[in-house]
Amino acid sequence: MKGLKQKALNGAKWSLLEKVINIGFEFAVGIVLARLLMPTDFGTVAIISVIISFSLIFVNSGFSQSLVRDPEVGNKDFSTIFFFNLAVGILFYGFIFFLSPSIASFYENNELTLYVKVLGLSIFFSSLTLVQRVNLTREMNFKLMSKIGIASSLSSGILALGMAFSGFGIWSLIAKTISREIIQTSLFWFNNKWKPSSVFESTILMKHFKYGSNFLLSAIIGQFYNNILALTIGKIYNLQTLGYYNRAQLFSNTISENVGGVMTSVSFPALAKVQNDREKFVNGVSLLLRQAFYVIGILMILVFFSAKAFIPFLLGSQWEKAGEYLQYLSVIGFFGMLNSILVNSISVTGKSNIYLFIQIWALALNIISLTFGYFYGIEVMLSLLILFYVFSYLLISHVFNLFFNYSILNQFKDYKSLMKVIVPAMLIGIIFSIFESSMFMVLLMVISQLTYVFIVSSWLKIEEFELIKNLIFKKDRR
Repeated sequence: MKGLKQKALNGAKWSLLEKVINIGFEFAVGIVLARLLMPTDFGTVAIISVIISFSLIFVNSGFSQSLVRDPEVGNKDFSTIFFFNLAVGILFYGFIFFLSPSIASFYENNELTLYVKVLGLSIFFSSLTLVQRVNLTREMNFKLMSKIGIASSLSSGILALGMAFSGFGIWSLIAKTISREIIQTSLFWFNNKWKPSSVFESTILMKHFKYGSNFLLSAIIGQFYNNILALTIGKIYNLQTLGYYNRAQLFSNTISENVGGVMTSVSFPALAKVQNDREKFVNGVSLLLRQAFYVIGILMILVFFSAKAFIPFLLGSQWEKAGEYLQYLSVIGFFGMLNSILVNSISVTGKSNIYLFIQIWALALNIISLTFGYFYGIEVMLSLLILFYVFSYLLISHVFNLFFNYSILNQFKDYKSLMKVIVPAMLIGIIFSIFESSMFMVLLMVISQLTYVFIVSSWLKIEEFELIKNLIFKKDRR
C-alpha cells in the first residue's frame, strides 16, 4: 500500500507540474488570441470541437476504462482495442467529412465546411493514442505522459500565436488543435515501448465491451449533457454569444477540470487497486473530496468575485459578457468537481450501471434548464444549472452512501475544518464587492483572500494544505 501511495503521489506531482505549465501557457496564449481574434472565431471552433468530441466517444467506446480497471490484460487485449479504435476513428472522420456541408448549412455559415474537414483530422490522430495512454496509465507512468502533454501544448501554442500575429485569423485556432494532436501522437509512439501485434480477437473485444458499454452510453449522454448548451447557444442565439460562453467555460474548466483532473487521473488507478478493501477505498475517496473542496473551493471563490472586472481587463471590453457567464460557471464547476469524484469512485468498483443512471438524470436536468433558457435567456438557464448541480450532488452522495456507508453528513464532518478557511474567504469577497469594481480592488481582494487562506491554513495545520505543501516542496521519498 505504501508503494502504491508513493506512486500515486509521484504521479500527482508530475500531473500537477504538467497542469501548472499547461494552464499558465494556455492562459497566456488564450489572452493573446482573444485580443487578436473575434468572439465569433472562438464560437465557430467551439461548434466543431463539440462534433469531434461526440466522435471520440465512439472511438473510445468505454474500452479505456475497462483496460485500466482489468488486472489481467495482455498484448492481445491492447492490440484488439487499438485496431478497433483505429477503424472507428477512420469511419467517423469519413462521416463528418461528408456531413460537413450539412453542418455548415444548419449554422448558416458556409465556411464551416472546410473548417470541419480539417479539424476532423484530430479524430484520426486521437484514435492512435488511446491505447498508448492506457498503457502508461496502468504503469502509473505519469512522468512521461506529463512531458508529452507539456511539449505538445507549448509547441502548438507557439504555432498558433505565430499564425495569429501573421493574420491567419481562425486558422490559428484550427492549427493549434491539429498540431497538438500530431505532436502528441508522435511522442506517444516514439517514447512508448508497446507496439500493436497483428491480432484481433472478437472475444476479447466483447469482454471489454461488456464492461465499457455502460461507459459508452454514459459518455454519449455526458457529452450531450455537457455540449448541448454549446450546440443550442450557437443555433438559438449566435456564434458570438457562444464565443462568450466558450471563453467563460474555458476559464472555469481550467480550474475544475485541469486542477481537479490531477486528482482524478491519479486516483482512478490507485482506487481501482484497493476497490475490494472498503475502509481503504472510502478513506481514499474522503481524502479526494476534501482536497477538491479545499483547492477547487478556494480557486472558484477567487474566480467568482473577480470575473466581472478581470475578464474585460485581460481580453478586452468586447469580452465583458464572458465575465458575467464565468460567475455562474465557477459555482457549477465547484459542484461538478465533487459530483465527478463521487461518480468516478462508484464506477471504479465496476458499478457502471449506476454511472449510466446518474448521467441520464443529469441530462434530464440539463434539458429542463435549456428549455427555460430558450424562453427566458441564458442567465436564467445558468441559474437553474447551479440549482440542479447542487441537487445532483445531494443525490449522488446518497447513492454513494447506499453502497459504501459514507453519507453526506460524513462528508460535511470532513469539511468542517475546511469551512474555517472557505467561509471567511467568501465573506472577504462579499465585502469587497460592495465597492466599485476595478482591477485595483480586485487585486487587493485576491491578495487579502489568499493571505487569509495561507495564514489560517498554516495556523490550523489544515491537512489538505499540508499535503499540497509537501507535494510541492518535498523531494521524493524512495
